[in-house]
Amino acid sequence: MPQTIDLVCELSEMPCSIIIVGVGSANFDAMEELDGDGGRLRNSRGIAAARDIVQFVEFSKCQQRGNLAEEVLKEVPDQVCSYMERIGFNPVALVQSLDVPAQ
Repeated sequence: MPQTIDLVCELSEMPCSIIIVGVGSANFDAMEELDGDGGRLRNSRGIAAARDIVQFVEFSKCQQRGNLAEEVLKEVPDQVCSYMERIGFNPVALVQSLDVPAQ
């Protein structure tokens, strides 16, 4: 687990998202820890992850509610935005030219 946390912290600097789906009735406490919803992950040197990149969902719970896709993808938009903000990317608004015929 410590090596996995170190790797997740390292990947948090990159344009990555990690989605974990727990299948079965195992104890998923370690996966919940990786999810980082209780606070930022810290690597073995005590350095916090740059951003939250892990989303963990339990398949059976989502299956009962019928929202697996929603739960799996729920945090991805924020993960993409947090990466873009981190690298200082400012999106440029696209202006679409309307070719309206003259009357």
